[in-house]
Amino acid sequence: MSAARFQSPLKTQTPNTDELSVLRHQVASLRGLIEVSSAINSEMNFDQLLASIMEVAKRVMSAEASSLMLLDKKTNELVISTAQGGASSESVKEIRIPAGAGIAGAVVKSGKPVNVPDVTKDPRFFGGVDKKSGFQTRAILAVPMVHQGGVIGVLEVLNPIGREAFTEIDIEPFEAFASMSTTAIERARMSQMIRNQDRIEQELNIARQIQKSFLPRQDPRADDCIRTRAFYEPAREVSGDFYDFLECGGDHFIVLIADVSGKGVPAALQMARATSQIRAIAPSCASPSELLTRINTFLCANPIGGIFITMACALFNRTHKKMRLASAGHHLPLCIRDGAFHDVPAGDGIPLGILESAVYTEAEMDLKSGDLFLFCTDGLLEARSPTREEFGLERVKQVMAYTPPDPDQLIVKMVSSVDSFMGDAPRHDDLTLVAAKFI
Repeated sequence: MSAARFQSPLKTQTPNTDELSVLRHQVASLRGLIEVSSAINSEMNFDQLLASIMEVAKRVMSAEASSLMLLDKKTNELVISTAQGGASSESVKEIRIPAGAGIAGAVVKSGKPVNVPDVTKDPRFFGGVDKKSGFQTRAILAVPMVHQGGVIGVLEVLNPIGREAFTEIDIEPFEAFASMSTTAIERARMSQMIRNQDRIEQELNIARQIQKSFLPRQDPRADDCIRTRAFYEPAREVSGDFYDFLECGGDHFIVLIADVSGKGVPAALQMARATSQIRAIAPSCASPSELLTRINTFLCANPIGGIFITMACALFNRTHKKMRLASAGHHLPLCIRDGAFHDVPAGDGIPLGILESAVYTEAEMDLKSGDLFLFCTDGLLEARSPTREEFGLERVKQVMAYTPPDPDQLIVKMVSSVDSFMGDAPRHDDLTLVAAKFI
């Protein structure tokens, strides 16, 4: 029996050059995917991630340069976020091109890869980046970056090293690389958004603390003539409502309440400015109308985006048992006297910060022992139930009528009634209440 009969039927074949090239690309692609996967799981900030993707793309695809363009949906432009190769990233970082322009624009429009062996023969080629950077592009392979069915950007490699152009076998691994890169970018964006939200929350918490420092730390100590109680709850992190109690000499005591138009940080800033100014000038003001006039002059001279303030200011005179009240477009306080509602006269005036020449008048009221006043902002009258019905003035009066004439009990009962009325409905406006009783 000859030895030939015992030879294995399987023969070892040596791959040809083309097959070896494909294998090299597959290995390089796998290596790139592993690197990008590692980047996804690393603690890398957004800019570092983009730079890493560019560096890996250039190395994996054996290219002279790479670029990553992210779509700005607000302007419908592609923004070259970074580039690796013939120019520094700084020199091309701010370049923007219309989303429909150039080869990258064609990728965005079609959602498919584009391979351009010679850019001089392709009329879609946009040479603006080369002109600015000094880099000379010969060939481009561009693939879409797709997230949740939409194109968010374009990934490109430029000028393959040792070859005239990219080939069809480059497309599939580069698409896989782009897909992994897109996942990394979206994850980094989400992480950055969460960090920004945390930072904003911290800053708002600080703003909330600062704003509270502008309010009275506690209600004034009860004396023989006046007892007070206040309640304050912002609808958001910070508020546009404010109130204050100011002693003006031995006989005079000021109660004021105000509501800044708008909500959030701008309203809170205006509230802080107004509060500081009020405390600075109140001791030198002879009347509520003078205080409102001077505050209005200040706000008109230093406006913030059309924001205005409604305010009610009451000056109690202990010795003469009188109250002088001026209003700048704010609700008048309600008064319970001897178990019945009593009309409160007041001067007239438009909100503060609108018209510098505005005139604020005032009215005077004789006080009687036991008079109980309730000052409030819109957050009380316009509090809404789950069916969007407003709390309204009549319900406020009902609560006052059936509550003992005591500032503490009135505030507690009013807040409880509003909360029960609103149920699970969100508070859409700041709520501030001030109760004052003349003993």
